[in-house]
Amino acid sequence: MNKRYVPAFLDTLLSSLGGSYLLVIQFLAQLLSFGAAGLGIYYILVNVEFTPKQTQQLTGAVFAFVVGANILLLLYMYEASRAARKRLYSWSKGKSGVENPELEVQAWREVTSYPWKFGIAALVIATLETILPAAAYMYYIGGATVEQAIHVIIGGFLSASMLIISCVLLIEYGLTNARQVLLPRSPELQKRGLSGTRLQERLILLVISSVGIALLTTAPRAYQVAVDILNGKAISLYTLRVQLIWVAVIAVIVSSILAIIVSHMIYRPVAHLVNVMTRIESGEIHQRADIIGTDEIGLATIQFNIMLERLENLQKNLDEEVQKRTRDLERKTAQLQAAAQVAREAAAIRQVDELLNRAVNLISERFGFYHAGIFITDQAGQHVVLQAASSTGGQKMLERGHQLRIGSQGIVGMVAATNRPRIALDVGEDAVFFNNPDLPNTRSEMALPLSVRGKLIGVLDIQSTEMRAFSQDDVMVLQTLADQIALAIENARLYAESQQALQQLQRTSMESVRSAWQAYTSRKRHAYVYTPLGIQALTEETAEISGNGQAQIEVPIRLRGQKIGKISIQRVGADAGWDEREQSIAQEIANQVGLAVENARLIEEQQRLAEREHQMNLIASEIRKSTSTEKVLQQTARELGKALGAVRTFVQLGLRPQDKAAESAGKKTLPESNATGSKADNGKG
Repeated sequence: MNKRYVPAFLDTLLSSLGGSYLLVIQFLAQLLSFGAAGLGIYYILVNVEFTPKQTQQLTGAVFAFVVGANILLLLYMYEASRAARKRLYSWSKGKSGVENPELEVQAWREVTSYPWKFGIAALVIATLETILPAAAYMYYIGGATVEQAIHVIIGGFLSASMLIISCVLLIEYGLTNARQVLLPRSPELQKRGLSGTRLQERLILLVISSVGIALLTTAPRAYQVAVDILNGKAISLYTLRVQLIWVAVIAVIVSSILAIIVSHMIYRPVAHLVNVMTRIESGEIHQRADIIGTDEIGLATIQFNIMLERLENLQKNLDEEVQKRTRDLERKTAQLQAAAQVAREAAAIRQVDELLNRAVNLISERFGFYHAGIFITDQAGQHVVLQAASSTGGQKMLERGHQLRIGSQGIVGMVAATNRPRIALDVGEDAVFFNNPDLPNTRSEMALPLSVRGKLIGVLDIQSTEMRAFSQDDVMVLQTLADQIALAIENARLYAESQQALQQLQRTSMESVRSAWQAYTSRKRHAYVYTPLGIQALTEETAEISGNGQAQIEVPIRLRGQKIGKISIQRVGADAGWDEREQSIAQEIANQVGLAVENARLIEEQQRLAEREHQMNLIASEIRKSTSTEKVLQQTARELGKALGAVRTFVQLGLRPQDKAAESAGKKTLPESNATGSKADNGKG
C-alpha cells in the first residue's frame, strides 16, 4: 500500500492472505470485541440471582449458541464477499489487467457494504440463534423465572449490541486497505459500487446506543429494586448506590468509546480531504483524494476527484491547444517569412528562366518539399510545359520536354483547366494523380494556379514524401506565394518586352539622328577653326591643322550614340601634353556641344518648316482669290514657280491615254504641250 491508513502489519496480512483477509479481519474484530459483552454479563449478574448450577447452565448454553451463531455468520459473510475475495486473490498473486467492469463494481460494492451487512446479519443471528434460545433454555430447562428470562434477554441484547457495534467499527477500520485495492478506476464505477452506511445512520446509531445503554442498565435495576421493596425484601442502599455508579460509569465509558470511534471514522476522511485540497491549492493539481470513508464523505471524495480530473483534463487540453496553436503560429510565421523571401528574391530577378529556377529551388529549400516545379501554358493553350524543377527527377523531366495536357492529365492538368488549387493528401487514393516514374517517393501533392488578372499563365506543382503534408493554411500561404511568383513572371516578361522596345526605339532614334545629320551636313559644311589670329570658317587651306612639335587631341561630338562631328585641339611647346583632367573637360564640352548643335538644328528645322508653311499659306491665299478654273491654274503655275524658283511650271487638268497607262504602271511622266484639257504654263524660256 502507498499510504498508511492502517498499521503496516495489516498491509502485509492483506498481501499474503488475499481474499481470506476479509474473514480474518472479521474474526479479529469479533475477538477484540468480546470485552464489550461484559456490560451485558455485568447486567445479568447484578439483576439476576442465578444459582451456581443455573450460572453453569447459562454459560454452557451461551457458549454453544455463540459458536453456532459465529459459524452461521462466517458462512453468510463468506457467501456475501465472493467477488471481493476473487479480486483480492488476483491482486495478491500479482495479476493485473483489464477486468470485467461488472465484477469490479460488484467487488467494490461487497467490500464497502461488508461492515453493515455483518452488523445486520450478526444482530439477526445473535437474536435468533443466541439471545432468545438462551432465555428459552434457562426458562424451560434451567428453571429460571419469567423475570430472570427477561433479564437474560436484556443482558443478551446489551452484550450483542456492544459486541456488534464494536465489530462493525473495527471491521470498517480494518478493511480500509482492502477498499483501496478494490477501488475501481472509473469514478462512475466508484459511485455505483459505494454502499457504506451514511453519516446520519451512524450518528443515530450512536445516540440510540448511548441512550439505550443508559436505559437498559438503569431502568431494569430500578424496576427490580421496586419489586424487592414491594415484596418486603431488605435493600442495602450502599450496595444499590455502588451498583448504579458502576453501571453509569460503564455506560459512560462504552458510550465515550463508541463516540470516539465514530468521530474518528468521520474525521479521518475529512482531514485527508482537507489535506489534499491544501496541496492542490499549492499547485499540485495532479493530486487525488483516497476513498477512505464509505458514507457521504466517501461520495464527496469521489465527486471531488471527478472535479479534479475534469479540471486537469481541461488544463491539459488548454495547454495542448495553446501548444498546438503556438506550433501552428510558428509554422505559419515561418511559412510567411519563407514566402516573403521567395517573393522578394523572385521580384528582384528580371530574366524569366533565372526567375523560375530560383523560385522552385527556394521553395524546396525554405519549405522542405521533395519536389517543386513550374509549368507554363503554351501559346496554343492546350498543354502546360515544365520550365523549372528543383528535384533530380524534375531535371530529367525538363530534359525530355515534359508537358501535360490541360484538363486531362494529372492534378496539374486539372488545376490548369479549372484555375483552382487542388491537393492530393494521399496520392494512392486520388484518382486524378498522375503517377510519374521520375518522382517515385511522392506521397502527397499540391498544385496551385499561376494567374495574373484572372488569366492563367502556368501552374506551381509541389510534392512531398509525407502523406497529408498539406493543410488549408498551407494552401492559403502557398497560393499567395504563387500569386507573387506569377506577378514576378509577368513583370519579367513585361521588362523583357520593354527592353526590346527600348532597344528598337534607341536604334530608330540613332538612325533618325544619323540620317538627319547626314542630310544637314550634306547641304552645307559647318566647320570653324580658332587660331591666335581669331575665329574663321574652315577652308581648304585650313582643313588640316598639323605640324611638327605640336600635340593634338581629337574629341568626338556624339549625339545619342552617333558621331556627328569632332573637336581637334593642338598645342605647341615643351609642355604641350594633355592630362586626364583636360581631356575630361574637352569630352564634357564635346557632349554639351552635341546637345547644343542638335537643339540649334531642330530650331533651324522648325524655322524652315514654319517658312514653308508660310509660303504654302500665301500660295493657297492667292489661288483662292481666283474666280475661274483658268485663272486658278494660271495663278497656281505662277505662284509655285516663284516660290520654288522653277524655270518652268506646267499645270494641267485631265490625263492623256498614255498618261493613264503610265500611272497604272506606277511610272512618273512629264506633261507634253499637246495634252488635252485645261492647262497653264509660266514658261520663262
